[in-house]
Amino acid sequence: MESKLSRPILDQAAIKEICDVLATTNSQVAFQSIAEEDEADLAVFLLTLHHTSDELAKHASEILLALPPEKQATVAENVVKTEMADIDKVKAITHRIIEQITEAAEKTIAFGDGKTNLINMLSDMSQEDRGSLLESLEVKNEDLVTEINQTLFPFDDLTKLDDDAIGTIINYLGSPTLSVALHNVPPEVQNKFFDAMDQEAAEAVKSRFSELSFTEKQTATTAQKSIVDLVQRLAAKGFIKINS
Repeated sequence: MESKLSRPILDQAAIKEICDVLATTNSQVAFQSIAEEDEADLAVFLLTLHHTSDELAKHASEILLALPPEKQATVAENVVKTEMADIDKVKAITHRIIEQITEAAEKTIAFGDGKTNLINMLSDMSQEDRGSLLESLEVKNEDLVTEINQTLFPFDDLTKLDDDAIGTIINYLGSPTLSVALHNVPPEVQNKFFDAMDQEAAEAVKSRFSELSFTEKQTATTAQKSIVDLVQRLAAKGFIKINS
């Protein structure tokens, strides 16, 4: 692509090198390697990327957004201030920052998203071992365990449980929790619970759907997460079985 500037800053070889480095370097590694970079120099670097090609312009936006808020604002101010610069200085800054990113990539192994890695490990465990580990982790980080449970077992997967398992879950829940959790889910999920309840109990839950306040409806996701957490705890203790 032709440069957006009337006078190209970088030749095609340099542009290709930068594109290759930014495309193949883990984004977290790249961002961390320039986190302490001078704000004025970062502004020049981002402007160079922005005005070189559409592909590099996207990288410029990603880098700016990845900076800590305070540094992001300062760099943005420098972008506004920098309307011209010495071309040799621009080339030197660009070369130096690309060298930093390349060096960081060579010295760093990127394992990827940590939560995804843990979920993949948990997926290879038995239900009992997974439950024991999550129970220990929950003491330290309850929110993380809830997120993991939601990924391993989305709420709609309750339809995959047998009637005995659903009945066991219902025994641990009250009508208010069930009403909040079930009011906005697909009919097949609702019916999975209603079919496991006696008619009077099912009607009591259904009747509350129309009586739920705005605040109660807003807590549906929380109620659903609590049920998923309950399912995982019951499965870990062997009270119910989750089919893998």
